[in-house]
Amino acid sequence: MSRTTGQTTSGGLGTHVSQYPGDQRLRNLGHELGNTQRRIGYFGSIVHPGMSLRQAMATLDKSGGTIWFSEGIWFFRDAFTVDRDNVVFRAISPTRSKFHRVDAASSPMITFAGERCKLIGFEIEDSPNSTAPAIQLEGDRSSVEDCYFVNGYQAVSISRADNCRISRNHVVACTREAIEITGASSRNMVDNNFFESAAIGSYDIYFGDSATDGGAIGNNHEIGSSETCISIKTGSDVYVDNHAAKRYLNILDATSATCVQVRT
Repeated sequence: MSRTTGQTTSGGLGTHVSQYPGDQRLRNLGHELGNTQRRIGYFGSIVHPGMSLRQAMATLDKSGGTIWFSEGIWFFRDAFTVDRDNVVFRAISPTRSKFHRVDAASSPMITFAGERCKLIGFEIEDSPNSTAPAIQLEGDRSSVEDCYFVNGYQAVSISRADNCRISRNHVVACTREAIEITGASSRNMVDNNFFESAAIGSYDIYFGDSATDGGAIGNNHEIGSSETCISIKTGSDVYVDNHAAKRYLNILDATSATCVQVRT
């Protein structure tokens, strides 16, 4: 639906709700897809907001693959689980492919239960009254990259997963911890993220209950809050490197959160 005309438009990517009409925009998308194809050698599936995530997943075989999301908004009313390995959700035009949940919920919008899954380049808006993270990683070696999170309870949770990465995201105004690592998760990395307007009494990065050994936090930045930025409740060998707010590092349990290293 056009911002100016309110009309549904059709194009080479399928019939969808277009927020940025115009021939030049479509040409730019074509160039971007062409460049990406030359770089990685294949497209994967291309989907539009007229398709549900279940329909999008049906375009892949059991071995997984890449799903490219066109510009537009996907509205969430129910939780969705990606239950296979090697699935990549990727926005064609960064932050102009949007996941939006209006109503409060107690389950994540999307749970990646498979291993080696990725979420790249989306704008994700949750209800501030929700009580669950927008995205949850439960499969090893998965990642959330280059996304913009706004409102909501929590941006990303890593639960019972190892060797995951949360990188280059912008998180605005969560009501709880922006990023939480919990559930006996090990050797995860949180780097190059930007946190804005954190809620009073919450943390940007939280190693919570049952987080276990190993982890790295580096080059993250925070603005608009005087609260503790990194909190480590449990776990060991957590390495904090070049964090812009490292003076706010808080060790909640000195007996279990041992061997924490902070490099200035």
